[in-house]
Amino acid sequence: MPNFKTVLDVRSSRDAARTIKELRAKTTRFTQDEKKMAKDIQRMIETDYLKPMLRELRKIPNKRQYPEDYPIKFKSDKQRKFVMSKLVGKPYRRKGILKSGWRFRTRTDGSKVKIKVFNKSPVSKYAVGLVGYGKSPRSIKRYLQPIQPFHTKTGWRPAYEIVQEYVDKANKEATTRLENWYAELFS
Repeated sequence: MPNFKTVLDVRSSRDAARTIKELRAKTTRFTQDEKKMAKDIQRMIETDYLKPMLRELRKIPNKRQYPEDYPIKFKSDKQRKFVMSKLVGKPYRRKGILKSGWRFRTRTDGSKVKIKVFNKSPVSKYAVGLVGYGKSPRSIKRYLQPIQPFHTKTGWRPAYEIVQEYVDKANKEATTRLENWYAELFS
């Protein structure tokens, strides 16, 4: 929080009004600068961290190799029957919906930068798990729970690992920039 040095002389209403006006001008300038800094940090995060993160999330592992990766290990017999009924004897063809489904949204709300990373594909959770940021064992278990065993075996990397790696780097860079900005502003 800024340190504003203001002397308020209560004996004169003119002095009080002038002091209040100066204080308002200083806080308004600070708030505008803070919002501008948040926008700058948002742009930095998008270009330096989110775009490379999406490139990494869009990496697709090679197709399964025969016979090493076969037969496919399903979680249950019910799942196997469902998949086989959908394929109806046809070989599975990749459509690229998982790769093309990755998106991000950034928004500044005052001095806060809000980021949302998601995949529009309804099947993404079965290949890469849930997207989230949390390092507790409970959170990690929740992110990994929907992943199908055959996807982990064939090289799909869980999304939460990639997201956490880039979010940690972005937080560190944003914190450094804010500390430098505050030090410069109030020195």
